Amino acid sequence: MFEFGKEEPIANNASLYERNNGEDKLNFDQSKGRELNRYSFVSKSGSPDSIPMLICELLNQIGLKVVVAVSWLINLPGKSAVAAKVIEKKYLKNGWNTYVRNDHYLAFKELKLSEIDSWPPMAVQYSDGGVLLLIGNENEEAMLTILNEGCASFLARTRYFVPDEKFFEQLESRNVSALYQVNDQLNNTGIVLLGKHSISMTSGEKFSIIATYEGDSAYKVFV
Repeated sequence: MFEFGKEEPIANNASLYERNNGEDKLNFDQSKGRELNRYSFVSKSGSPDSIPMLICELLNQIGLKVVVAVSWLINLPGKSAVAAKVIEKKYLKNGWNTYVRNDHYLAFKELKLSEIDSWPPMAVQYSDGGVLLLIGNENEEAMLTILNEGCASFLARTRYFVPDEKFFEQLESRNVSALYQVNDQLNNTGIVLLGKHSISMTSGEKFSIIATYEGDSAYKVFV
């Protein structure tokens, strides 16, 4: 069962944060006025399969290419100097593309709806790094340019995605949306869909919406 936060257009969400450009400082979300929509879902109870089912529904409605990006540090705290390279080799073996950006690795691969049978998808492990989905009609490399070095580095270090002004601006100017995990205060799994695309969400056979909060009240799904 999900609680659903609907921002059409995006509001100031008191449960979410944004990063200062070039810094790790987090500020409370001040998104209002941007030409974007944001949808938040928190699984308050129910089957573990409900998250991938929900994500399949969201991606199916948008109907565009999906790219999974995984980010992890070159120097992993408390691990050997080769640990990050071992992670890279695993992704390369499974057909992912990888490259290095400053202090972190990025692995990326196109995601098919049929491959979404878990969260994170495609056998990605939380111990590997932070995960972000990008949804659009561009090729993989072009979509990945939306994920700037600051956001990708923060994702690698914290396994928690927080957009900054540059990221918001990229989503506003391009036909791309982002999907990422933000849990609620009780650590229930939450999913955020951010971008110009719009969705229509009601309870279905595979999952149920038990509460909907709109606009300035959308933050309530996380509390």
